[in-house]
Amino acid sequence: MRESDMERIRSTDWLKHRWRFSIDTSQMQGQTKYEVRLGHLVLSSHGGNGSARRWIEECRIISLAQAIELHPEFARATVLIEGQAPGFPSPRLARIPKQLWPTYDAIVLSRMPRCLSILSAKARAMFPYEASTVFVRARLPG
Repeated sequence: MRESDMERIRSTDWLKHRWRFSIDTSQMQGQTKYEVRLGHLVLSSHGGNGSARRWIEECRIISLAQAIELHPEFARATVLIEGQAPGFPSPRLARIPKQLWPTYDAIVLSRMPRCLSILSAKARAMFPYEASTVFVRARLPG
């Protein structure tokens, strides 16, 4: 990545980023499902259009630090940018040090016992060629 690209990423206020979600329908076992999408990626599935719209309206962009504070059990987690990118054999693309957590935007997509899955525009900007598959994951040790 060029230095000018890195400077743009560093100087952007990612907490002001606005996602362009869409709602598409699909049929599953004779029932209509309303899928909230980001490009081709399905983020959530709902039984009604109103529920899908509420999900989008309730998406609050907070900092990664605030997301971890809302889930204090992840305070000692390792926070990684994961995805598939050319030249990276592992899905682990980068580690986000704790001191940078306040500079990353976050929408918590799911919480599992040992992992938080987070959508972050800043993380995707750092790996633009594979942005549709880039997520931040807070993983507990063990």
